[in-house]
Amino acid sequence: MPDPKLYWKAVRALQANLPDPAWITDIEHPANIVAVPSEVAAKAIFGKTHRLATEDELAAWRAEQEQLARFTRAAELHRAGVAPVLVKP
Repeated sequence: MPDPKLYWKAVRALQANLPDPAWITDIEHPANIVAVPSEVAAKAIFGKTHRLATEDELAAWRAEQEQLARFTRAAELHRAGVAPVLVKP
């Protein structure tokens, strides 16, 4: 088993260079992006299960989240019996 002192020294060194929160993604499933505290990110990155998400990945993820929010809102309005109407200027 590795020396815990060396492990935590390496994790803390990595953590010092990370933003807080850090946006990380799963190495095996890059579409899974989460914001986590820098300590959690450092442990995951050191363990080689995650990596920092790129700006392109974050932009795509945010666009997807905005689209899901619009669909959710439309579904809520539909259930409430309200139909959105688009008015062109």
